Amino acid sequence: VLPTAPITTLAATGDTTMKAATQSFFRSSVFQLENCSGACTGQDVGYTAAGAYMLFNVDAPAAGEYTVAPQISGGSAAGGLDQISFSVLVDEKPGTTFTRGGGTGGWQTWVQLAGQGVHLEKGLNKVKLLANTGGMNFDYLKFTTPVQTRDLSFAPVVEVRCTAAKEFVGVTVKNTDSI
Repeated sequence: VLPTAPITTLAATGDTTMKAATQSFFRSSVFQLENCSGACTGQDVGYTAAGAYMLFNVDAPAAGEYTVAPQISGGSAAGGLDQISFSVLVDEKPGTTFTRGGGTGGWQTWVQLAGQGVHLEKGLNKVKLLANTGGMNFDYLKFTTPVQTRDLSFAPVVEVRCTAAKEFVGVTVKNTDSI
């Protein structure tokens, strides 16, 4: 049986950053915590291997497409021939996959990858970070709450008035919707 705490509650607006070392509630045994430096503070999760994973409890304020942007490092040269890849799953369903050619140029050379969309339901979501390859360290996952939008389209009411002699008098368009 897996433990169920802690729970990270995402902000209703803006960004919420989840540190991999402290906010994951389960890590495969291959992962190890290590002190980090540079753009990373505290500890990171390293010693990755294909198939290793971390689990997070994420409480979303609303259902929607959230942007997730991870900060990682990798020992090999950036743009090298090797490839690092990991996936984010939500409640065991595919969310998104990050792939990078080469590392970041050093185990403590941190890069925040461009955000990608992942769907979260309102309430508790079990988020899994799954290493598809080894050769990287994880610092955090940054979730950005989607901007709530409203469809401002409207169905106009059109009135056309003509006289008995079939002369055009005028057209009135009214928007009956309100914001």
